[in-house]
Amino acid sequence: MSEEITRLEQFRRTHNHTYESLGKLLGVRGPTAWRYCLPPDHERHQAPAQSVRARLLKATNGECDMSNFDDLFEASPDNGGVNEQTLA
Repeated sequence: MSEEITRLEQFRRTHNHTYESLGKLLGVRGPTAWRYCLPPDHERHQAPAQSVRARLLKATNGECDMSNFDDLFEASPDNGGVNEQTLA
């Protein structure tokens, strides 16, 4: 069984961040970081404000930006990793 995760959630998991520690990097609270990491079709999803753009780029070393933070990937608990192919 697999799940769909966003690029920002992938970054969080890969770098062993909690939502609280990711929030500190982005200059927001943990619950806000959690909402940023949700898939775009989730009812609690929230896109980062424009003011977070520079912090998002810096915190993720360019891995995530405002145009791709919510791209979806397939994560499989079987291998503990993320399939690098973006879901269509």
